[in-house]
Amino acid sequence: MGGPLASSELAVGAEDLLARIAAPTPAPGAGAAAALACGLAAALVEKACAVALGHEHPPAGRESLRELRERAAASRARAPQLADEDAAVYEQVIDALRRPHDDPARAERVAAALSQAAAVPLAIAAEAAAVTEAGAGAAALVRAPLGGEAVAGVLLAEAASRAAAALVVIDLEGHPDDARVARAGELARRAAAGRERAEEAIR
Repeated sequence: MGGPLASSELAVGAEDLLARIAAPTPAPGAGAAAALACGLAAALVEKACAVALGHEHPPAGRESLRELRERAAASRARAPQLADEDAAVYEQVIDALRRPHDDPARAERVAAALSQAAAVPLAIAAEAAAVTEAGAGAAALVRAPLGGEAVAGVLLAEAASRAAAALVVIDLEGHPDDARVARAGELARRAAAGRERAEEAIR
């Protein structure tokens, strides 16, 4: 649907958020950014479904669109929580890294903090993969130009899922046999499959 910003408040809010992420502080960082990208993606999918349902003559699959809208709304609501959770667990990693290098417990504390931190990007990857699937379903049901909203949401969600999956692998470096590494790869592939279905729906 596109178009100019509805209000300067949107630009001001976005500038503040981007400045916080760009700041030379440990958090918010990549995980929070991936979570917020997932939230933006979910919002676009939700919008596509909501607008389609609001038409006087909505497309076929009304019940499916309603379900997809609810799924996207749930992901949109969850995304800011995940962003906060990621910032909080990463602070624990930083605290562990600040321990003296001659502290015999340092390596164990850092590894434990990173292992705990991996849980949040894994949850982000899963949420974002779910958004790609909801968006693919929406893209197959809505009419142009709403398909653009749905597909844009799917593309954002795939990027969020892949980014979060990469963070899991980084957090668990040295532990390639950890089941969460394989799970992260599965979620990234799910997101890619959702993107492929969405692109196919608008061809």
